[in-house]
Amino acid sequence: MAKGGAGKGARRRHLQPRSSRPSGGVAKAEAGKQARRNMAKQARQAKQTQVVAARRAAADADAAVPPRVLVIVAAGEDAQAEAIGEQLLSHAAVADGATAATAARQRFTVLRPSRRVDSVLDAMKAGDVMVLAIPADGGLDARGEEIVDAVCMQGVGAVVGVLTGAEQLPPKQQAAARREWAASLHARFPEQAKFFSLDQDQACAALLRHVDGISPRKLAWREQRSYLLAHRHSYRPGGGGADGGADGGADGGAD
Repeated sequence: MAKGGAGKGARRRHLQPRSSRPSGGVAKAEAGKQARRNMAKQARQAKQTQVVAARRAAADADAAVPPRVLVIVAAGEDAQAEAIGEQLLSHAAVADGATAATAARQRFTVLRPSRRVDSVLDAMKAGDVMVLAIPADGGLDARGEEIVDAVCMQGVGAVVGVLTGAEQLPPKQQAAARREWAASLHARFPEQAKFFSLDQDQACAALLRHVDGISPRKLAWREQRSYLLAHRHSYRPGGGGADGGADGGADGGAD
């Protein structure tokens, strides 16, 4: 009897319900998860605060930031540089003369100099981005090569290539022309060029988005030599003043 009673008591003790309280390791793991959640939440809130502060600062300083200057250079006689400028201005969110703004409030000014080396170099002194208009049928001619070489020697902040007239080629040649001129542009400007085709982006939507996010490189000579972009200017030695003189400007470039 004693043996049987001892066995039943042991079984009763064995069947007692276990405690529902978590062990020390589980409690520490739960506390660690909660701490990580709190840290992630605080990081998100801090990032949102920084973004809001940056947007407010940009909005306050928007009027003080000068527009980004786009210089449209015709690489060939049939490059349709004027059409590219009109498309950029007409599809911008806001436009006032030769200056416009994108949907992201990035202001830009369009310059369209004549196809002369001195005119393009004068415009590029104040230009941030060279928009190189390349005709699909013919590409760069001798004058275009001369202009591009001169701009490279002077220095350029960023380059955007725009292929025009590809829709006039046979369908089998259109893709080949895009590949050819995109490769040629990147070979000449390997780190600072972007290529677009006007027949695939007739509203210039992709080009305008690129203008929003582009970051032209700084040119060292601008820190040592002054430059000015104006509609009209003159210089009178010894006295200053403005009596008329050389014409230039955002509407027609610097001729």
